[in-house]
Amino acid sequence: MPDFSMHFVAPSDSIKCALERIDKLGKFGTLFVIDVQQRLVGTLTDGDIRRGLIKGLKTSNLVSECMNRSPVSIKADTSSVEQIVSLRASGIALIPVVSKLFEVVDVLNLHEQRSLLPIDAVIMAGGKGIRLRPLTENTPKPLLMVGEKPIMKHNLDRLMTFGIKNYWVSVNYLGEKIIDYFGNGRKENISIKYLHERLPLGTIGSASLVENFINEDVLVTNSDLLTKVDYEKFYLDFKSQNADMSVLSIPYEQNIPFAVMDTADSKVLSFTEKPTYTHFTNGGVYLIKRHLLEGLKENQYFDATDLMQKVIDNGQKLIHFPSQEYWLDIGSHSDYLRAQQDIQNLDL
Repeated sequence: MPDFSMHFVAPSDSIKCALERIDKLGKFGTLFVIDVQQRLVGTLTDGDIRRGLIKGLKTSNLVSECMNRSPVSIKADTSSVEQIVSLRASGIALIPVVSKLFEVVDVLNLHEQRSLLPIDAVIMAGGKGIRLRPLTENTPKPLLMVGEKPIMKHNLDRLMTFGIKNYWVSVNYLGEKIIDYFGNGRKENISIKYLHERLPLGTIGSASLVENFINEDVLVTNSDLLTKVDYEKFYLDFKSQNADMSVLSIPYEQNIPFAVMDTADSKVLSFTEKPTYTHFTNGGVYLIKRHLLEGLKENQYFDATDLMQKVIDNGQKLIHFPSQEYWLDIGSHSDYLRAQQDIQNLDL
């Protein structure tokens, strides 16, 4: 866990001590007041101190005399994404994450992290990348460099900015290289476990190898995508519609260079001159209720489209989330070349 001790002060510390700490923290100069049981009892900013000094306090006075005694926090086990959205909109950037006993267990920095999504993630990284040979003869496609980082590192870094902590990565072809590169995730304050495919299991079949998911909702994604999708909006849409499964969809426009006629038998009812039709294609990213994945047969080949059809056939709710954000499936040499060009202008 990152060291947030510089943000902690005791109620018995002096205002002078707090001011020195705030000065060192710079733009992140919010302090959390912690009692002897490590419980959050207040917050302190330079504004709180300034107001205290105006009222006659001195720098030798105690933090407890000017701190905010109604601190904003979020619960570690029951954090609401809607609450985070509201706090972000109000301009609050540093939010303590507390246990049931109000012990500070983490600090959410909305300058560096976008959200804290209560979901698990499964990353499919077992493919051979045949269309990208000879680049993938000795390097698994997820480790091909795009700019200064491998494709999958771009993916993982973006997921991490949305506060996702628990990952399972399916590996097969040159899988040991992927494991050696990413390890168990502890350096990044996350957990990475690996799903070893003895045989190809399709685009979602390896999820059957997960023994125990942590959260009720699971994000499944291909490892070879370069995207700026807003996972928070994706998740909130999934929850608001009470869906069983949601598919990230990418709008694809088709321009018809001729007039298209609406006909009945041989009669023309109307026509549209050179219309543009928008279709929604599968973006390779899914949000799924965990029970659907736990129902997969272990080690059985199964594609995500098979699961989509199963959800439809069972009368469950399948929705799509159209994204206008940047998205590229790196499946060919031309895609890879485009990714190298695009990454120069992408804030990923």
